[in-house]
Amino acid sequence: RTLRLLNKRAERNPCRRTIPLQCSVQCVAVFPSAALASSSSSASRMASLAGSFGGGGGDSSLARPLVACGTDDCTVLVFDLCTGSELLCLRGHTDPISAVQFCGVGGERVVSASADGKLSLWETASGRKVQTMARHRRNASDVACNAQGTLVVSAGWDGQVNVWDGRSGLHEFTFYAGKKPINCVEFAPDGQLIVAGTWAGRVALWDTLNRTEPVTLSGHASSVRAVAFAPSGVHVASAAKCGEIRLWSVTHGGAPLGTFSGHSAPLNALSFFRPAFEPPESSSLAPGHVVATAAGGTAGRAFLSTVADDGLVKVWGGQLGRVMLHVGAGGGAATATTAGAAPARGAVSSVALSLATKEER
Repeated sequence: RTLRLLNKRAERNPCRRTIPLQCSVQCVAVFPSAALASSSSSASRMASLAGSFGGGGGDSSLARPLVACGTDDCTVLVFDLCTGSELLCLRGHTDPISAVQFCGVGGERVVSASADGKLSLWETASGRKVQTMARHRRNASDVACNAQGTLVVSAGWDGQVNVWDGRSGLHEFTFYAGKKPINCVEFAPDGQLIVAGTWAGRVALWDTLNRTEPVTLSGHASSVRAVAFAPSGVHVASAAKCGEIRLWSVTHGGAPLGTFSGHSAPLNALSFFRPAFEPPESSSLAPGHVVATAAGGTAGRAFLSTVADDGLVKVWGGQLGRVMLHVGAGGGAATATTAGAAPARGAVSSVALSLATKEER
């Protein structure tokens, strides 16, 4: 029930701000606005977005980094990451929010998925609902957007992976992963491939351009709870309920590259990111409920963050299997992690990590 904004560069007091909430956070997403300011088109979009929130005129530097939280009271809350002020409270779902993402190069839209089986597409500036997206027959478990914001993909417990227009919210086409529910879904960096993880312990890859039958990757002994593409797009990581993390090669037909583990409880989420600085080996930070960071830097090697029911958030180094950083002291459940990859210049690397105690879940 607490949103904490963390500056990971601060060694003694990393927590910049604490925002108390009236409900439990189920999922988080960060919009790294400054990371997208390198192109003129995205700069104008972000300047417009900042003006809509009272951020000022046409200077793209006024565009605000944002954090969105999906809650167990069926609402999506959007906060200013710098000030901690609440900007939006989006209502429309009838069950807890299972996933939330910013959509569009300038973060113009927010898309949410809910246990009510529906998705909602919202305008970030006004909070107006663009579309209610109803296709799943059971829980809509996850949602993701491509980098351009032109496509949205959702996964559900009905075994469907639905692809939607990211601007209008209209349905485009459906992939099927079988009868088993799907926990998680993600786009490749170039937006062509989609990866999903199922209750059956399988990872499935689809080609959205050619709409081919899925390439199925087998090896996990339990339900796959999270999947993520590396920033290069050539690797996929998957996390299973048993605590196992697997790395796969996309360019070699999904060949397994390695297996490692470091959590003592089921994994809930994982995400690749490029940090603005490299954390010292085996460092740790104080536990919190929700952690969000943003710092300037340049794109370097990719790191992998994982969260689990042991209450730990771990950051793995370039040589996967080596823990570089962990957040938390155990005893709770870490539930979500999301990351914004940073471009080569004027980078802002944003990471949001959500932790909740078992009593709150």
